Parts: sequence; C-alpha cells; structure tokens
Amino acid sequence: MSPGEYIKNLRIKKKWSLKTMAQKITVPINTYKGWEDGRKIPAEGLRKIAQVHGVSTTEILNLSEVRTESLTRVIYYLEEAIQLVKQAQS
Repeated sequence: MSPGEYIKNLRIKKKWSLKTMAQKITVPINTYKGWEDGRKIPAEGLRKIAQVHGVSTTEILNLSEVRTESLTRVIYYLEEAIQLVKQAQS
C-alpha cells in the first residue's frame, strides 16, 4: 500500500473529510488531497499526519514492508544464482 493510500485509509477510519484532515494539519485541502493521490509528502507534512493519527512516520511510509519485499526478491535471485552455479559445476 502506498503512503497516500495509507493516509487516506487512516482518515476514512476516523470518518474525517479531506477538509477536516487538511485543517488538522494546517495545509490547503488541495495539498493534502494531492498527498493522498500519490504526490510526495514533505517531511513536515508526514510528521503532522503521523502525530494526528498517533502512528509513526515509518508506518505511513511502509518501510518495513518495502524492506521485506526487497529482501525476498534478493533471496530469490541469490537462490537462482546458486542453482545456476551448481549446474555449471556439474
């Protein structure tokens, strides 16, 4: 899930409108909507959103999921490379 989708879900769970959320973090509504739509969220905006929702910025950015996905991909390619080396040695 992207950060934009994640913050949108947080807002919807609290039943807040875009306007309400934008007011809570003191940004224009179009700016906040852009973040939900996928534009990059500046550090200060990210911090404010996390604070309002009581979550960490890491949770919003989904960094642990990204790292896990990347590591899984690396492990897959390493296993594939090992198999190719073994076949070449046979």
